[in-house]
Amino acid sequence: MDRSSLDTALSLKQPIVSSSSWSRRSEQARLHLQNEGLPLFGLEDYQRTDLSTFFDGLMSLRLSMCTSNRQAFLPLDKAFFFGPFSEFAKEFPDKVSSLLSDKSPFSTDGYILLNEALSSDVCVLYVSEKQTLEEPIELSFSEQNPEQLGLRSLRILLEEQASAKLILRDLAGDHTAVLQHVSVCLGPGARLEVHEEVQAKETARRIATCWVEQRRDSMLSWSEYTLSCGLNRNNFYSKLFEPGAEVFLKGLALATKNRHIDNYAKIEHLAPHCHTDELFKYIVDDNGYGVFSGRIYVDQVAQKTLAYQNNRNLLLSGTGNMHSKPQLEIYADDVKCSHGMTTGQLSDEALFYLCQRGIPLTEARKMLVKAFAEEVIGHLDNDPSLLEELHSRIEAELN
Repeated sequence: MDRSSLDTALSLKQPIVSSSSWSRRSEQARLHLQNEGLPLFGLEDYQRTDLSTFFDGLMSLRLSMCTSNRQAFLPLDKAFFFGPFSEFAKEFPDKVSSLLSDKSPFSTDGYILLNEALSSDVCVLYVSEKQTLEEPIELSFSEQNPEQLGLRSLRILLEEQASAKLILRDLAGDHTAVLQHVSVCLGPGARLEVHEEVQAKETARRIATCWVEQRRDSMLSWSEYTLSCGLNRNNFYSKLFEPGAEVFLKGLALATKNRHIDNYAKIEHLAPHCHTDELFKYIVDDNGYGVFSGRIYVDQVAQKTLAYQNNRNLLLSGTGNMHSKPQLEIYADDVKCSHGMTTGQLSDEALFYLCQRGIPLTEARKMLVKAFAEEVIGHLDNDPSLLEELHSRIEAELN
């Protein structure tokens, strides 16, 4: 237990709690946190990332709350809500228990507990049964005060056969600290697509956690693009509770300059006929430091599971570091599961081939690096504006 970091974090001044339901939730998380503490550097899930000084220098916290824009969604009436939990509890009192039904505050991840213990209110995205949001919701965050902890908390509830698309952008400034938690509950047949771009400054530090609970035939597609950030630790947890649930998890990390990028994922198959497809790619250059740790757990009852986990890494310098630990934990016998990891450099043969056709060496290297990244971002053909944005950002990084 990291008691020093915990005491520092809990000492941050909190705003007034505005919802009795969330107040109880927050206090419950605080009590559990006092017992569990924050994870220590060197533990299995935090072997390569030291967060003991993450909260140093912080004097207060700031809720990076989204505000509801009701006029933009008036045609949906009661089918949709986007705004603070305090307002959601007034408009949909019968849905509060569903929104807070997840088990995330009782998880072993202390940073989930800390986020809920410090949060006085959270942002809610709710889509009712059989409703589809035709346009994506885009949220951008831009913390700038190095003495404030940027606290973000978003809870997503999609009821049966509902669907939505969400784009998150992190534009945090220099020397800032961000603690983020996204909790997702997907009802039967619900579909959620999320794209998260991290474009924080080189001295920014960030801990982000996503907790997902999925029901029968639900589908989550989550793509994580860490394009810049000094220190970025991403935690992803998904529990597939009922048959037919699917999760597609993709990640692209540009671990260049002096960046430290750590992605941790744990997906639990707790029912038969579920599917996981997981791919993380790292581009490591200069003194960059990349970490990937993934675990897929298959319960004894989870027969007919399909689960694939892959981590591929490209080293462009002799001073970069990459640590990878893909894992399978299988207790069912009728499954199709695989995991793998490859780490290497650009192909000399491919570079020679391109140069022989008149392409300068520098441009040839860029072409191969961009082709390496394309497997993660190429599926965005149906969203050309987002694809172009990512291509432009990757091009800028390579320059």
